[in-house]
Amino acid sequence: MVANIRIRNMATIAGNLAHADYQSDPPAALVALDASVELMNRNRVRSVKLANFLIGMYETGLERDELLTGLLVPPPPLNSKGTYSKFATGSSENRPCAGVAALVQRSNGICQAARVVVGAVSPVPVVVTGADLVNGTAMTSESIEEVASKAQVAVNPIDDSRGTVAYKRHLVKVLVRRALTACVNEEEIR
Repeated sequence: MVANIRIRNMATIAGNLAHADYQSDPPAALVALDASVELMNRNRVRSVKLANFLIGMYETGLERDELLTGLLVPPPPLNSKGTYSKFATGSSENRPCAGVAALVQRSNGICQAARVVVGAVSPVPVVVTGADLVNGTAMTSESIEEVASKAQVAVNPIDDSRGTVAYKRHLVKVLVRRALTACVNEEEIR
């Protein structure tokens, strides 16, 4: 589901991240997983959270003399389930119009932590701060809808050939709802 067949067979994840194309699948999923990038020059190696590395559209925190040499993805928390959901416009490039990554940690039916990241609509992936409102609760369709509404407001979509700002906001709400629902067994949602 990530990119198209040509990209999957030729590109590297480091190249994808260093390019910082806002309409790319991996950044949102990797930010949701709290990934970091390793940057190196002849004098040092440094690690930067991916969420801080991606500064803007085609703009990163990579310094002039550095190379992106590694991707560090911590193991997800125990009892967690994640998903990435996207909507592509059907072009030959299969680039997303909107993409949502969700990671939910649950224990005994109670949400311990939820992280939702929206990609491909704004210059950088957007971490939805309202996702934490489901922490400490049994996730319900109402609380999922509330997080989806917060995500819809949190993004600052770019109006482009894949959709208008209003259309992308609507997609974000739908995809957040789907992603969070996929992280919880549907029969458990009230």
